Amino acid sequence: MADETGPTGADRVEMNAAAQDGARIYQVAQGTIYVDAGQARSAAQRLATMPVQQSVDQLMTMSQDDACWVLAEMDEASAARRLAALPRDRCAALLAGMDEGLAAKRLVLLPQELAVHVLGAMPAARAADLLVEIPLDRVPGLLDGMPPDRAAALLGEMSDDRLSGVLHLESWTTADTVLRCLPAARVLALSWPSPADTDHLPRRNRELWARRVGAARSHAARRMAADLAAVPDDRALAEVSALPAGAAVLVVNQLDETRASDLLSRALQPWVAGLLDHGLSQGVKFLVRMPPERAEAVLAAMSPRRADLLHRPLRIGRLSPKDAAAELATATADDVVQLEAHLGSAWLYATLSAMEPARVAAILSDKMLFDHVPADVQVFVEAMPTPRQATVLAWLPPARAAAVVARLGDEQVRRLLTEMPAQWGAVLAAGMPVERRRHILDGLPRQVRQPLTDAARARGTTL
Repeated sequence: MADETGPTGADRVEMNAAAQDGARIYQVAQGTIYVDAGQARSAAQRLATMPVQQSVDQLMTMSQDDACWVLAEMDEASAARRLAALPRDRCAALLAGMDEGLAAKRLVLLPQELAVHVLGAMPAARAADLLVEIPLDRVPGLLDGMPPDRAAALLGEMSDDRLSGVLHLESWTTADTVLRCLPAARVLALSWPSPADTDHLPRRNRELWARRVGAARSHAARRMAADLAAVPDDRALAEVSALPAGAAVLVVNQLDETRASDLLSRALQPWVAGLLDHGLSQGVKFLVRMPPERAEAVLAAMSPRRADLLHRPLRIGRLSPKDAAAELATATADDVVQLEAHLGSAWLYATLSAMEPARVAAILSDKMLFDHVPADVQVFVEAMPTPRQATVLAWLPPARAAAVVARLGDEQVRRLLTEMPAQWGAVLAAGMPVERRRHILDGLPRQVRQPLTDAARARGTTL
């Protein structure tokens, strides 16, 4: 800055001569400092020996380039003290103008609140450059102190490897920011910590982290699936195919079954095989819809062990419900439920509709945990004709039948009790809460209610 107000006379001549050689000259304290590529260090040393505020006053008179030059040559601790004493926006501008490696070393020495402000005041791309150079264990604290949108902008500028490194630090707030603000495809492409990576954490924290990771990936998969529903097949397939196989499985699992089937029928066979190898939910139902030769080609591209597990479900899935029911006549209830994991609920309930009521009851019972009734089981039972519904419920263990009945409307229960043999109806009625049982029985004709009461008395109970 040779045009700044400075010395006159001989000193001015000296200044001009130096300026002609590309120097920068400042009046600092009692002496003149010449700042150029060879002399910036001496200027930095001179400023570093002054009281902080005095050196800050001198830095404020310099151009941004020259101040950056001097601070870069100053030792990190001295530079950080002077940066911290500068107005915040000036501090941010100077760090943004320095080499990112040097700037990062000075940034981490600033008070946390100031460092957060500095990163927030820089252009996002430049702040992200600094974050690349900052030790990973400091990054979450800086991001967590920012507004979510700003933190997301910086995260968006990071490489996948760097982002994955940040996520491995188990910073819950940062992970939530990633989940909320980054594009779903970006979240799914990241390498999230495996359980082994969190072994050093207390058990409660490990479990919390596992839930956070699962929630983040599931949420991103739902977001991406919703976005893909509105784009052409070719684009949707390209976007899903670009994901790691495990992430692609999460997205395909969230797609409408028809859309997922369309995409898988168009995709390259090795890619489809990769999804099946990575545990695509109910994957065999998609193979069933493919031409046999394509399905066989997909199986041939899979790992032999996984492919061997799918041959039987694929063969059964190609049968009609009646033939499948006959094929499974001697299979255990657990075996049939396991087939559902390959072929889907629609296949299971179509097959159950062709089975005897006692067999249906055994399989439905296997799908229940104690008295918890899965929503699909409840819907299936409610859709049965009343006579078949009554027989299936009669074959269920009493506690599980009561759990199903608890979710039926009062009129539907009255129809069931009218349809059932009295001894079965008495067991069902006995499992109801007293108030509801009285309300339902009071609405039955006497010729239906009395046999139920008699059957209950014969069992040693009263209704």
